[in-house]
Amino acid sequence: MLVIPGFRILKVESRGSGKLTEIVCESIAGGLEEGADFQFIPGFKPVKIKSVVKNGEDYRLRIKGIARSSLFAGGMIISSKWPVTETREALLLPDGKPVPLETEIVRGGLCPDFNRERFIGRGSFHLEGSFLSIQFPKPFPMFPGAVLTILGANRVPRKFTVVWPGMPSQDERRKLNNMAR
Repeated sequence: MLVIPGFRILKVESRGSGKLTEIVCESIAGGLEEGADFQFIPGFKPVKIKSVVKNGEDYRLRIKGIARSSLFAGGMIISSKWPVTETREALLLPDGKPVPLETEIVRGGLCPDFNRERFIGRGSFHLEGSFLSIQFPKPFPMFPGAVLTILGANRVPRKFTVVWPGMPSQDERRKLNNMAR
């Protein structure tokens, strides 16, 4: 499974004496280095990490570039170089089983624990050539290679890999279907 390195926010600290915002995070896939360009998702708001201090198993970050009120537990800070987009639609690799029902709940995303606090919601599924197409009720951050878990009515999880975030054009769809054969 492809996992984007970064930080998942556990807690936003109350206003301190300095101008920088302090947050308590857990590291995902090794975390990030301070100084480069980063973004907070969801929302893709630019963030600058000024310092990273390990505090037991957690990390204390001092950041700037984003309002404290925009940050929340469960959000992530990742490098702006990753090809992450927020979209309502995606093409997934099928798992050879019947198309999931609309009553099945989707969760997952950029890493296994990105969506820990909330569910994405019910998606609508249909076959799109060699792939499974999904439409979400609201935009969700994803990238090629991300894994989505779909919980069926029987609560058995099914994992799908994102091939294409968004919907490809007719030409791109034709090329993808030819490659899949």
